[in-house]
Formats: sequence, structure tokens, C-alpha cells
Amino acid sequence: MELFIIISIIVFFVLWGIAEIVFYVKHKHPLSEVEIEKLSKKRRRKHIATAYNFKHYDITVNKQFKSSMSTAGKLYTIDEDLHTFPSTAAALLKSKKHEWILLALAADNKVIYLWMNKGFDNKSVSYFCSLDTIITKMKRVEACTILCFHNHPNGVLGASSQDMKSAREIAVKTNAMGINLIEFVCATGRWHQYFKSISPTFLPKSAQLHNIRQENGLSEKSNYKLHREIGLIFR
Repeated sequence: MELFIIISIIVFFVLWGIAEIVFYVKHKHPLSEVEIEKLSKKRRRKHIATAYNFKHYDITVNKQFKSSMSTAGKLYTIDEDLHTFPSTAAALLKSKKHEWILLALAADNKVIYLWMNKGFDNKSVSYFCSLDTIITKMKRVEACTILCFHNHPNGVLGASSQDMKSAREIAVKTNAMGINLIEFVCATGRWHQYFKSISPTFLPKSAQLHNIRQENGLSEKSNYKLHREIGLIFR
């Protein structure tokens, strides 16, 4: 039995190697325009799945910064990792007795600006800045994503119907400008993502056609890698 398993493994890798060689020989040529567009779409999907895959982290924020958060509204310049920022925002909003709103503006995998202001009471909040101003600021620095956070002082970690309605209305405007919108609610130091809307025109740098064209045709090896990236060798 052990000998059969060993032989089976060897046969598998031999066949796989042969298939890989055949694929290389048949795919040394540059991608066609159709294939370039196909790879662009695949890279876009992969980027979205990877870039906006958030996990919970235990984060301790600067107490001095937290206590100095502007109640009237202020735009801060920051440099924070996009993937961990929901946990950072939840930590900033933990134990707040009033509702707050935070708008994190992200470019690539970094949050580079943060707007925050306090709500009028512990039941509702809206940002005191103009959405047009925020979008204009984002366009200047090529930021492409807004992460919107608000807290529930009552500890309920869930979105209300009004939260969903507001998110959809804002997404219509941001998506039309090529900007993605992701909304979160925070409570007791935790966060919950309840809305994500990716602009149909959003295209990360790695997926842009001219960037793929620059990679295409450099060498037989690079052409093979691009073909390989499109899909499995058995296609």
C-alpha cells in the first residue's frame, strides 16, 4: 500500500510537470486585449476581496488623542493601516456616552485622513462637514475609499433601518464619483460592518489596463506568468 501511494504521488507530480511545461510552451506569447481585460477584472476582484477583508484586533489607542477628539469636528492627518483601522475606530469610540461619527479616508492600504465629530445626543449623529468637501479632498490625494463609523452608546452592535437607508443614499453619490463606501457601527469597543458599496468604476492600480500592458510582452517568462495569473493551467 505504501509503495502504491508513493508511486501515485510520483505519477501525479510527473503529470503536473508535463502539463505545466505544455502550458508554458503554449503561453509564451503576450496577452491579447481580451485577455488583458480578463486579467484586469480578476485583479480587481482579488484586490477588493483582500483590501476590504477586516478582522478584529485588540488595539490600545493613545489616551491623550482620544480625550482631545474634537467635538465640533476636525480633519486629522494620520497614517494608519487600512486593515486594522476598524478596530482602532472602535477603540476610539469605546465608552463614549454620545454618538460620534468618524470618516476615515483611505488611499491604497492606508487611512490618511480622519474626520470626526460628536453628535447632538446619544441617539443620532451626522457629520458636520460637507460630503462634497470630503470628496474634493479625496480626489486631490487619490484616495478611493471612505470608511464611515458611528457608535451606539446603548451597546447594540447592529445597524438600524435608518443606518441602512442613510448608507445607501450616500453610496449613490460616492460611487458616482468613483469612491467606495463601507459603513460600520461600533459598541463596547467592537465593530460591525453592515454596508459595503464598491464603485463600478473603481480600478486599483494593479488592475489598470495600462499597467498590465506594461508588464505584457517583456519576456516569454513574464508572458507565461500573466497567462498563469489569469487561471489554472488546465483551461
